[in-house]
Formats: sequence, structure tokens, C-alpha cells
Amino acid sequence: MSSHLPAPVKVPWYRVDKIIGCYHPEYDRKLHGPYNPGLNYSAVKDIHWSKVKVRDFPSWLKRRNFSLWNISNTIPRLFLRYEFIHAMPYRAGANGFFTMVALMTAGNAILLYKTNRHHKLRKYHW
Repeated sequence: MSSHLPAPVKVPWYRVDKIIGCYHPEYDRKLHGPYNPGLNYSAVKDIHWSKVKVRDFPSWLKRRNFSLWNISNTIPRLFLRYEFIHAMPYRAGANGFFTMVALMTAGNAILLYKTNRHHKLRKYHW
């Protein structure tokens, strides 16, 4: 790819204090512009998962890094991306409210599944 991008910085897991509160290691202000915590500033750009063909999916999946550190960084990034796009625009409307209602409904259904799974509709024949 591009050789002008900086190499990723490897920091041991026990030196997390050097990472917290800092920018993403691959972030470059001149190249990327203002910092957005909802974006991934990795040096390697790959095709989006929705554009991958079925035959290329296993090789695309092997290029992903499923380490615990990357997964723990992905979850807040997804939340921030949702928040910036849907919940915090100038005229967001009721999108945030309806999302919260849907999440509470889904959570309630999951919590009450054990008590409600026996209440199935049955047809009785006399």
C-alpha cells in the first residue's frame, strides 16, 4: 500500500497507561484531518464486508485481527459512530428515543424468555 503511512506501534498489554488518553497509533493529522473517535485509522485499507464475494470471504476473514485488544477497541468505536450519525445530529428527531425503546424491549424479551417459554399457543381438541 502507501509507504508514507507510519507503522503501527506495538505496546505490551501491561503498558496500557501509555495508550489510554492518546490518539490512535496510525492517526496522522495532516493525512486524516480532525480526529473522529468513531473511525478506524488503520494503515491497511481493505474492502468492506458487504462488498466481499462469497468465495473470497474466508481469505478476507483471515486478514482480520480478532485479538481481545482490537475487539475491546471496536465496541466503543461502533457506539461512537452510531452516536455521531444517529443520536447527536442537530436535528436528530426521535431516533435515539426509538432506539432506546427497541433495546429495552429486546432486553426485556431476553430476560423474560425463561418464564415465558412455556406459554405457547396450543390447540386443544375436545
